[in-house]
Amino acid sequence: MLVEKVMSQLARSRRSVLQQGIDLLEEEYSGKLSSEHFDMALDCLENEAKATSSVFTGIKDVARRDRWLERHAGVKIVYE
Repeated sequence: MLVEKVMSQLARSRRSVLQQGIDLLEEEYSGKLSSEHFDMALDCLENEAKATSSVFTGIKDVARRDRWLERHAGVKIVYE
């Protein structure tokens, strides 16, 4: 019973971090990425094996977050 509860909490936590990453991606990058690159970034965030969502949402400096996204998702940020 305890193991099931812990597993359930862990799954909710992962979904929460992933949702935060998706929200941040939509808010900050929808105008900075092409549709294809937005999809690539989204795929990168969804990859739980790398725990990328928590890293992405943890980077507060915008320039560093941009660089991380370009490096790990293989996208190019467009600065207007």
